[in-house]
Amino acid sequence: MRSTADRRHLTIDARFAMEIMAGPKRAGHDIDKILMRAGIDPMIASLPGARITLRSLELLIVGLIRATGDELWLICSRPVKPGSFRFLCNALVHCDSLRDAIREAGRFLSLVMDDLRLSLHVEGDAACLALNDLSGPSSQKPQLHGTILLFAYGILCWLSQKSIPLKGLHYSFEQNFFSGELAKVYRSPIKYNEARSELVFPRDILQWSVVPDVADARKFLSAVPGILLIRYLDEITISDRVRNILKRNVKYHLSLETVAAMLATSPQTLRRRLKDDGVSGFQQLKDDVRRDFAFEALAKSNLSLEEIAASLGFAEASAFHRAFRRWSDLTPGHYRFEHGATGVHH
Repeated sequence: MRSTADRRHLTIDARFAMEIMAGPKRAGHDIDKILMRAGIDPMIASLPGARITLRSLELLIVGLIRATGDELWLICSRPVKPGSFRFLCNALVHCDSLRDAIREAGRFLSLVMDDLRLSLHVEGDAACLALNDLSGPSSQKPQLHGTILLFAYGILCWLSQKSIPLKGLHYSFEQNFFSGELAKVYRSPIKYNEARSELVFPRDILQWSVVPDVADARKFLSAVPGILLIRYLDEITISDRVRNILKRNVKYHLSLETVAAMLATSPQTLRRRLKDDGVSGFQQLKDDVRRDFAFEALAKSNLSLEEIAASLGFAEASAFHRAFRRWSDLTPGHYRFEHGATGVHH
């Protein structure tokens, strides 16, 4: 299990933070103020590729609960009163097995929520922890299903003090932006547009004993929600993250300081980590991304040279020409003639 020190550098897609603000925003809450209290710059968080630390996510959720009086941030048809999650965890540590804990959690969920019911199905050597949806159509259904299953999985891992191997994860909605994050959390195949949302795991796990006691529950609750993402691994290198951000914002001249803020780190740390990845410098990485974009656009698109120059943030086509000569010793027109697209405007 990762320590707090180990987790402090782990990050998550900032769009997740914006996603969980949807209910409070509709209810008229000042979401910028809530974000800033969690140490999240709303402008930075809204940029493509931005990430926030798990610590910022924890502070954001605490702030949302305080602002809304709802432990699920207004994504259900009625609020889940603060203290409900603590009550559940304190009850679950008295169960003997994970099967008993799932049944207890199901009864609890039916008391505090009208939107979902939790059910357990055993099919052969597999057990399925499924969500039975009682609500009507809602744009927040993916968020609700995703949150409940993430909480359920995190709690089961904590109760058994083991990483539970999953046979599969099914969602009754289509794939979304957070899919890549989820794949690393669960380490399991994920299927979308299924009949129901559910966790599928070996049935033998139902017999696993509940390990923590009440004192352990207090420690666990002090680290929620970060501990629920305890298996989240920031496996992508920092240079890949920077490259992805630059690709998605290729027309803007992002500075090192802006990119560092988007990655929830300091400029000094970003420079050091890029160097550790073998990258000579931020500006070189930036030039490489613009060069690769130009090569691909010239070879595979029908955009005019002026349009490509504008897409790369060049104010004038002549500046694009000069940069391209540095990158390839060719003019953009000559490169296009040799490598691809025809019938385009030069």
